[in-house]
Amino acid sequence: MTEDVLRYYVDVLGVSPEDIHLVDSSNNGVRDDLVPLRNQVVFDQDKVCPPAQLVPTDHEMCSLRQVQKSHLQLDNYDWVFKITGKYKLPHIHSNVPVQHTLAVQNWQDHPDSNWQNTELFATKGSNFNRLIDQLSSHSNKTMEMRMHAIASEESACKLNPQRNLAPYKRRCGNHMEYL
Repeated sequence: MTEDVLRYYVDVLGVSPEDIHLVDSSNNGVRDDLVPLRNQVVFDQDKVCPPAQLVPTDHEMCSLRQVQKSHLQLDNYDWVFKITGKYKLPHIHSNVPVQHTLAVQNWQDHPDSNWQNTELFATKGSNFNRLIDQLSSHSNKTMEMRMHAIASEESACKLNPQRNLAPYKRRCGNHMEYL
């Protein structure tokens, strides 16, 4: 699945492998023609992360913290997109407003609650570490509740609806056609 999705971004969308960064908590990584080894943060979450109290949020936060501790230089990018590795989004770069520092996915599981889905979000490269610190500071909440709180505080914008061309299902078993 991961290599198929990466191949889509490289071969179909023409994204340079140099501009793709991978976080892999299953300790596998991918071939360096898809993502250069220097752009991969590969680790075993069972050995690196503390036992999860709030699954999967604690695992997600551990992965984001590993990016902060890594050698990756993300602040040189105008925008950094965090995309869960099962989505092929052909219009990912469309309409990210420059006046915002945070953009969240359009589709929400629970639109009338304090919930913001996090399969996709984008932040200015210079804001990435600050965003991770903010997400960490909202403890004892799901990742989606944390992102909702921050998006509200930051007056984040919503990305245009993103059509997903990949056939892969989410953890809950459904397929997201749009994010």
